[in-house]
Amino acid sequence: IAPPSDTCTLQKGTDYLGNDIAAPLATKGVGECCVSCSTNAKCIFFTYEGGTNGLCHLKNTNAPDSSRPNASVTSGCPSADPPSPTPAATDYYVRVTSKVSETGPNFVCWNIDASENRGFFWRNLSTSSAYGAKLARQASALAFGQAAGYSLLRFGGSGNDYLTYAFGGTTCPPTSEYKHCLNESSWRGLLSFTKAANARMIFGLSMNTGHDFTA
Repeated sequence: IAPPSDTCTLQKGTDYLGNDIAAPLATKGVGECCVSCSTNAKCIFFTYEGGTNGLCHLKNTNAPDSSRPNASVTSGCPSADPPSPTPAATDYYVRVTSKVSETGPNFVCWNIDASENRGFFWRNLSTSSAYGAKLARQASALAFGQAAGYSLLRFGGSGNDYLTYAFGGTTCPPTSEYKHCLNESSWRGLLSFTKAANARMIFGLSMNTGHDFTA
């Protein structure tokens, strides 16, 4: 059974580890696995291993948090767009009282990791999208009460060590376990998100990781 092209997102060669909600199912292909996930209320992601007549692993919402490259599997979710984090059911309000201690004027620092298993390449953070605009509004609360009037967003993590860039007419090389591409549209989307979140960006990049020029 082939998955409907507009209702199933696939990641070939990515294996989601753990977070299974049931025993593996024998299915005829990745399409049938996708359908099995879509009909299970607890299934948010899946991993299919094998060719025809393989095993389908149904996963919960935490599945992308732990993954590894595996050419013999395909993972994904039964929707055109990966699911967004579940918003809090309650609105929270902050009441500022007398000062107990004092740190730097912009002490709060938070992180976006450019890693596939954190969903960075799946998410549209541009504020032109409903998801990006909503997340930016939530993130802007981190700047509340900061004397400097903003928080610090660290765009880093090990993912940045392996980023290549498609800016100004350049083309990214083929992606691999150690290479991912950040194009100019995604970068501009990240900048609009940072501004709407009332943050300043610290861009982290370290070289000579052992794979920069070899993988």
